[in-house]
Amino acid sequence: MTKPGISGLQWFVILAVTSIAMGPLRFPAYLSQQMDQHGWILLLLALAISLWNTYVAVRLSSRHPGAEIAEWSRLYLGKFLSAVYIGCIAIYFFIWGYLTFGEHWLLVSYLQLKYTPVYTIVLLVMPVVLYMVWKGTEAWARLFLLLGFVMAVWLLSINLPQLRNINVTNLLPLGNLGLPNLFGKNILTIFYLFKGFAVLYFLSPLIQSDKNLLRLSAAATVTAGAEVMLSYLLPIMVFGYETAKTFTFPYQESMETVPFLLLPFEKLSFLAPLFFVLVNIMILIVCVTCCSQALCRLFNTRRIKRMYVIVTVLMSLAFLRTLTVNEVDQLVYITALIFGAIFVLIPNYMWIVTLFRKEKTR
Repeated sequence: MTKPGISGLQWFVILAVTSIAMGPLRFPAYLSQQMDQHGWILLLLALAISLWNTYVAVRLSSRHPGAEIAEWSRLYLGKFLSAVYIGCIAIYFFIWGYLTFGEHWLLVSYLQLKYTPVYTIVLLVMPVVLYMVWKGTEAWARLFLLLGFVMAVWLLSINLPQLRNINVTNLLPLGNLGLPNLFGKNILTIFYLFKGFAVLYFLSPLIQSDKNLLRLSAAATVTAGAEVMLSYLLPIMVFGYETAKTFTFPYQESMETVPFLLLPFEKLSFLAPLFFVLVNIMILIVCVTCCSQALCRLFNTRRIKRMYVIVTVLMSLAFLRTLTVNEVDQLVYITALIFGAIFVLIPNYMWIVTLFRKEKTR
């Protein structure tokens, strides 16, 4: 009899969706502005780092089966530092949700809902988020599987037709590959992309496919990498990098070049607001779940459902303060710095420690 939990396919969808949707929607514009047509170098570097950190996350989780990071981090950091660490994780997932909602709201208002007050979307989204986390992880994992199929159809529908309009020569000349622009402030963005593996530290006790966990996680990360790469390359190949970097959302503009004559509307982007609301619900479910679990461990309480309500209400209030484009870009940098410490440096330190410990610990 199969134990209840998250199936391998459900985990694949969760990781792929979070790795795609938790990346900044403005990233294609920023990358075009900073690195012209050479931004794919930065994307490949970010993907390589994410694959390594996915490996670290799988190894640490498999070393502590049935436990999440909030339970076993004290083995490596001590009681006090572990409490500080878990508190930082909770804050990070809260900011993660705030930034994701803020970016999606910017795009939705940019597309269709320019005169819609933000509280309308909050009242539409957050009760659904609370209901799903209240039902439990297994329930929303099944929702992810269903919406993941919808998301796959959507991405194929907006990416494949754009290939008819591309001009590969827009990626030339390769020149110096943009290496002078790779360092400095730009390098921080690699710690923001493809960070869905952080969710594994909380969901690993529920995942059924332990033996295939590394392969499933790597495949999901590569799938996310392919989509983010297309979101950057397609606008450049369609418009050229000089034009692409003038857009607020280049990927959306390249999507507008594709007509759908068999549908009752001319452009598929007509459905974009609904699609982004669905994606936003999926990401906020993950953020509320992980933030609440971290806070429960921090305050040593098992009242997880009460924590779901508290976190959801606080997020809803925070969402009423909308972000500007400049604030989004600045928050991405800050989050990248925090993420680099919380989910890159410290887990790698823990993994190195495990190399010198033979026994498994709980």
